[in-house]
Amino acid sequence: MLKAQGKYDEAFTHLYKSTWSAAWRSPGYFEIAQIAALRGDTNTALKFVDSSLDANGTNIRALALKSALLRATGPAAGGSGPGARVP
Repeated sequence: MLKAQGKYDEAFTHLYKSTWSAAWRSPGYFEIAQIAALRGDTNTALKFVDSSLDANGTNIRALALKSALLRATGPAAGGSGPGARVP
């Protein structure tokens, strides 16, 4: 609810606390990654989406977010953005 209201700092705090529970670890990190992506902090978003995938490697939403973040970073950061070489 806080994220939807644009209260990202407060949402981050509560979502991070949710990651202490194994059941909420993957969705919590995923939501935090989304907040970082909304703020334009791609590196932090990638860090948290990786944490989400560590907790649940089959989280399709996290996989899609990671793919989008890597495409946005471009080839210089290991992504496959415009101009990336495909073997």
